[in-house]
Amino acid sequence: MRTFALTFSIAAVICSAAYISLKNNVTPAPKGFAQQEGYGVNPGSRKYFEYMRHHDPATGIVPKNMRNAVDEFATRLPRKTSDRSLTWEARGPINKGGRTRALAIDISNSNTLLAGSVTGGMWRSTDAGQSWVKTTAPHQMHSVSSIVQDKRPGHENTWYFGTGEEFYGVVSGTSFTSQYSGDGAYKSTDGGQTWSPLLSTSSNTPQNVMQNGSYDFIWNMAMDYSNTEEDEVYAAVYNGVIRSTDGGETWTQVLGFSPSGSEFTDVHVSPTGVVYATMSFANGANNGGIFRSPDGITWTEITPSSVYSQRRMVMCQNPGDENEMYFIAEMTNNVNDIAHVLFKYNYVSGDGTGAGGTWTDLSANLPDEDCTLQIGTDFDFGTFRSQNSYDLCIVHHPTEDVVFIGGVNINRSMSAFTQDDNDWIGGYRCNIENPLSYSYPSHHSDQHLMVFHPTNPDVMYSANDGGLYRTDNALADSVSWTPLNHGYVTTQFYTVAMEQGYADSDFVFGGMQDNGTWITHSADPSVNWKEVHADDGAYCALPQGRDYIITSSQLGRMYKKTIDAEGNLTGTTRLDATNAPLALFINPLLLDPFNNNDLYIAGNKTIRVLQGVSNVPVNGDYITELSSDYWDNISESIIATSAGAITCLDKAQIDNSIIYYGTSSGRIYRLDDCYNAPVKTEITSPSFPVNAYTSCVTMNDLDTQEAILSFSNYSVPSIFHTEDGGANWVDISGNLEQNVDGSGNGPAVYWVEIYPGTPKVYFAGTSAGLYSTEVLDGANTVWEMEGAETIGNVVINMIKVRPYDGKIAIATHANGIYTGSLAPVEAASVENIETLKSDVVVYPNPFSDKISWNFATRKSEKITLQIFDLSGKLVHDSGTINALAGEQKIEWNPASNVIAGTYIYKIKISSLDKVGKIIYRK
Repeated sequence: MRTFALTFSIAAVICSAAYISLKNNVTPAPKGFAQQEGYGVNPGSRKYFEYMRHHDPATGIVPKNMRNAVDEFATRLPRKTSDRSLTWEARGPINKGGRTRALAIDISNSNTLLAGSVTGGMWRSTDAGQSWVKTTAPHQMHSVSSIVQDKRPGHENTWYFGTGEEFYGVVSGTSFTSQYSGDGAYKSTDGGQTWSPLLSTSSNTPQNVMQNGSYDFIWNMAMDYSNTEEDEVYAAVYNGVIRSTDGGETWTQVLGFSPSGSEFTDVHVSPTGVVYATMSFANGANNGGIFRSPDGITWTEITPSSVYSQRRMVMCQNPGDENEMYFIAEMTNNVNDIAHVLFKYNYVSGDGTGAGGTWTDLSANLPDEDCTLQIGTDFDFGTFRSQNSYDLCIVHHPTEDVVFIGGVNINRSMSAFTQDDNDWIGGYRCNIENPLSYSYPSHHSDQHLMVFHPTNPDVMYSANDGGLYRTDNALADSVSWTPLNHGYVTTQFYTVAMEQGYADSDFVFGGMQDNGTWITHSADPSVNWKEVHADDGAYCALPQGRDYIITSSQLGRMYKKTIDAEGNLTGTTRLDATNAPLALFINPLLLDPFNNNDLYIAGNKTIRVLQGVSNVPVNGDYITELSSDYWDNISESIIATSAGAITCLDKAQIDNSIIYYGTSSGRIYRLDDCYNAPVKTEITSPSFPVNAYTSCVTMNDLDTQEAILSFSNYSVPSIFHTEDGGANWVDISGNLEQNVDGSGNGPAVYWVEIYPGTPKVYFAGTSAGLYSTEVLDGANTVWEMEGAETIGNVVINMIKVRPYDGKIAIATHANGIYTGSLAPVEAASVENIETLKSDVVVYPNPFSDKISWNFATRKSEKITLQIFDLSGKLVHDSGTINALAGEQKIEWNPASNVIAGTYIYKIKISSLDKVGKIIYRK
């Protein structure tokens, strides 16, 4: 066995515990399962990350069918008209695709391809994948899971696609319906150029359970091309198979839909109209299996006795013999994700049971190559894995008896797996010479579909978590792949960053689901982006001057990297510390907005800081964690066990001595004087929802007393605002909630941002698009959709603003990154901020008599001084002081009733604030 020492995690394969401290009653996954995409309640999985962000804190579950309910609710929200909305430009990356589960080639023109992203909508290419155009409208459902063309002569312009990706849909024991659930099927009659929903499959009934008619997860769609009289369409949905004979106008449930519920289903129709279906076993009930029907109405179970507990099973037919079918399944007893079976079925006669059908067990010939990489613990790359059936597909060659199976990798058997002869032709690879180069050249891991060219059997297409790929010789000894992602902008960003501070550069970059971190230096969206990090891309930062960049990946791994003027990677070193505390799956980091040399992270129960990032040498060591000597715990920031884990943090550019931070249980804190004698104040409001997940807290870059925060859970109020440092909070969720108490179908809010212009603009990134307002009016606040005809109702995970030049960037979890512009904020100039920060002298401190603030102003200013106690109560207000340009001195002599202790001061000079701590000793 080949073993390599490798101590980093591989995207979508390696995930260790991230949320153990957040939900102590969760049973960790068995060893090995913690490394998979699909294991339900594993605290370290991406799936659990989504659960934490979305569940109703009162019930512990996400309301049923919430995605389609949110989208329907969002259609009633006001949209900014084109003359009032910002101009949003899609920035890309133009050369990178995202997770794709639907792909088909037009039978009438093989240069026309249709592909569907699980969050990015339906796309069409007329030049064999060299360029793409999005064909679903901005307001339509973007969760595409499957596609089928009507290939009958004269009907070729008719297409159907199904919606909903179940893998992020159901967490065992929680009935969690994810952001990527769908709402039935769509139909096109113009070759896939436009789409209309099939209303007969739209549930719009979030109160209904899935097996009772809400077709929110469509695994596959198929057609009976032998039926020349009717438009006969099938869909494999949650818990069964539905059939239509009128092109989707009406449907009949023809298989399944038992009370216990089959989570995974599949359907296939042979050239002569014989229908096969698979259903998973559920809740210990013997309701799953393999079924055959000669007419799509009368079904017979043909499951072999050795298959009795499959979780998900997919199938394919031998194009040269329609009586020969192949079935591959992941089993429910799948310890370490290695329990899979592969069977061949040959129909003989009758209903296909008994002597009417023969079964050949090919499971012993599934891939089991020796290739173990030591990644913290050993991980076997060579064994066939489907990540708990998250990535599972199979296809038979059109003319040769060759079978291809897809899991994390693509494997090929020239004997159709009758022998142990499989070849490893895609996904990852076993690179003995350079284990760090673990990706198969020009390909990507996590396979969802393989499709052959209709007239050239040498050509095969691959759809996976990295988008779309093509090989011109699927039978070659060494298979070569060509990416087809140019213009297929379907990447799923978690984060976005721009060059910080006083910059007007066009550098934009961000971290993506399973596609690493990519960067661009050009405002031209047609320019290719550069990859600067692999894995699941997470938080990242770019300091002013671009001496280096900070990237991170899942579970808190961080890196300092050097780049050249065009964003090309020139060096890397590990930044996260040895023996670091547990991290979130997407763990927050914050590069100090004024002093870009200091890096702050959420360290589970405390804030950690690395002071002097520039002092960490870039030594080319990607693997070895940084010595813990570089990192300090800010012990004063520690939170109680009941507070959960720190989920977000922020500083203002005007004063980097203050940090606001929030937790997974809805607690909010302010840390003052963080560089000297930190003082923590809990500023949680009684009006906050209990145990809600704080998705974002954002300070006004020019006023440390103003902040907004968001809770991303459904069924709770989402957005709160303070103007007095957290002493008081006002619910400003407004029309983003269906009901004042947060219940109903309002979208999840993932990020909020303040643009400190005149007027201020407040932004909210949600599960149904981007919204903004200039007027805060408590529960009556009106939020309007930005970019309704460009961005649409896609998931917005992060927003970043740069007041110096007015640039705004947003990260969509569907269609890449968009940028827009507002007028630059004059108060955010270098002169204004640096003068205020550096020239205010407070003396003496501590004091027992009186204290003074000394500074200079460059022009006439209106100045106020306010003093607060640690509970946020106003102790002193100087009123407005009209000061001429020059040296200023403000004094405070506390009244006799002021007790000794620590106080917070705020000096306001026009729109600029200076906040700090003073200590009064009588």
